[in-house]
Amino acid sequence: MQRAGFYCLVLIGALCTPVLALPGQTTAQFAAWGKANAALRGFHASIDDETGGTNYMATVVEQGYHGEYNAEPQRGRVHMEYISFQDMPDAWHLEFHLPFVIATIRDVYGEAIAADFTRAQRIPHVGRVAAWQGKKLAYATFGTALFIVDTPEFANLVENMHVCDAIVCDDDD
Repeated sequence: MQRAGFYCLVLIGALCTPVLALPGQTTAQFAAWGKANAALRGFHASIDDETGGTNYMATVVEQGYHGEYNAEPQRGRVHMEYISFQDMPDAWHLEFHLPFVIATIRDVYGEAIAADFTRAQRIPHVGRVAAWQGKKLAYATFGTALFIVDTPEFANLVENMHVCDAIVCDDDD
């Protein structure tokens, strides 16, 4: 996936107020959840070089594809979570592989969240970002990255989807 576009969606998530892991969890609850989650291989905390904050990382393997899981708590709660699959072709867009997305969500977040995604309403949008509004959470894909967003923050993501679509990416980014 092209770096500028990937970082654009990460930036969109950073514009949202703190959310996630499982909505309402504190950083301590999130860390315990991550360590106990078999889908998050090697779950650990590290220091983000750019922000100086604590960044939680892990590897997710789904159907033989390896993804990097990332979440950075702010103000005592997880601000954003995403999984960026690294060994897929750049042309592979998750929005066209929904069974894969559902399986990933099920493995990481459980059956209830996977069912929420399955019933989620697709937000009408023409562009590189695909987004869905569920009852429990909201979801977005951008190339080979999957983002999970707390429902109250979804309006911010939808508002900023056009920013990512406007970025022109090339292999030199």
